[in-house]
Amino acid sequence: MVARNVAGPAVIFSFTIAAIASLFSGVCYAEFGVRVPHTTGSAYMYSYVTVGEFIAFVIGWNMVLEYLIGTAAGSAAISACIDALYGGAIHHTMKQTFGTFVGHTPDLMAAVITILMTILLATGVKKSLMFNNVLNLVNFGVWIIIVCSSVFYIDFDNWTEHGGFAPFGWSGMLNGAATCFYAFIGFDIIATT
Repeated sequence: MVARNVAGPAVIFSFTIAAIASLFSGVCYAEFGVRVPHTTGSAYMYSYVTVGEFIAFVIGWNMVLEYLIGTAAGSAAISACIDALYGGAIHHTMKQTFGTFVGHTPDLMAAVITILMTILLATGVKKSLMFNNVLNLVNFGVWIIIVCSSVFYIDFDNWTEHGGFAPFGWSGMLNGAATCFYAFIGFDIIATT
């Protein structure tokens, strides 16, 4: 989406800018952990120790909101990928069975994915960490396969035609970086863990 609508082939720079901003965010959380003792890197604990209970209360609920939105987006994306593998049959069946609610079809598969991940997290840190590591290995393996196989399909005409390498200019790259940054959330969880 970012490559097609916002940045063009310069999406690689959008991801690079987002990665650098994410690196700085991760460094900030690490700094929280060492700057103030007994805060364990959590934004909630850091704000509680430095500025007080009310700000910590607001930060804590903002973190809950972040986790809710992140979980909903992640489970909806997984559900959409699985539905795409079946040619949209799952969405079509849900629409026929349940209709629409406020203009949208209920995504029961995303709800099931969320419940399964909640059960996995409830089993303990070691099991969920092992599951996360396995998924990261699979993700990295798929990424390597895609990069290696795509080398044979490079079309340099895409970099010169249709507006060139950066058809939307710097504003498109920065706009794409803002969208790509969403893929790099969760540094507070890593620092706290």
